[in-house]
Amino acid sequence: MIQAATELQPTVEGIRAVTQPVNCWEFMQCGREPGGRLARELGICPAARKSPYDSENEGRFAGRACWKVFGTFCEGHVERSMTRKALHCIDCPFAQKVAEEQGLDFNP
Repeated sequence: MIQAATELQPTVEGIRAVTQPVNCWEFMQCGREPGGRLARELGICPAARKSPYDSENEGRFAGRACWKVFGTFCEGHVERSMTRKALHCIDCPFAQKVAEEQGLDFNP
């Protein structure tokens, strides 16, 4: 079972701290976030920029609603069609992780 990223985590001091939910660029390690290893070459991912989906599913920008954003870098390439993108996102381990973590609060 996937452990929710927002669960309390032990710290060095013995005090429990809340971790921030993981965004798609962190989970997928695509390198297209601002300052990422591929941002110069391929551009900053639209999910890692201000958008109408900012903060959905507790993400930074659209980092936890990337399936709604055209031009994201998935499986080594940028999808040129939202239909094809949707088909890939259905099976995406990150989208499934967000749905599981958000539970009833999931915003598909």
